[in-house]
Amino acid sequence: MTVIDEFFNLDISQFIKWYNYIFDDTKQESISYYTLHGSKGLEFDNVVVVLQDNFARKNDYCKYYFENYGNPDCLDKRFSEVRNLLYVACSRAKLNLHVIYICSLQESILENIESIFDDIKYINTN
Repeated sequence: MTVIDEFFNLDISQFIKWYNYIFDDTKQESISYYTLHGSKGLEFDNVVVVLQDNFARKNDYCKYYFENYGNPDCLDKRFSEVRNLLYVACSRAKLNLHVIYICSLQESILENIESIFDDIKYINTN
C-alpha cells in the first residue's frame, strides 16, 4: 500500500484531528512545522532539522552531499541543490540548532558531517 493509498484510507475523524492540531492558533507554546523550502526567510530561536536519505523521490539525497562534501571535483546540480537546502534549513536557528539525520552512516560520511557540524551526538537505533 502506498502512502497515498494510506492517506485516502484514513478515517475522516483522524484527518480532522490532525488538521485541527496543525492549524490550531490557540496553542500557547506552539511548534511550527515547515518544509525546507517553506522555512526560507524565517527565523526561530530553536530549530530541529530532520534529514533522511529518501527525500521525496530522490534516494540518497542527503547521503550524496555528505559523501562528496570537500570534494572540489563535485560541483554538480544535485550537490548544489542539497547544499542550498541544508543552508536554508540550518540558518533558520537564532539560538539552538539540532540536526537529526536518519540513516546508516559510513565512516567517511561521519567524518564529513563532523567537519560541518562539529559537536555530534550519535543515537544507535539497532
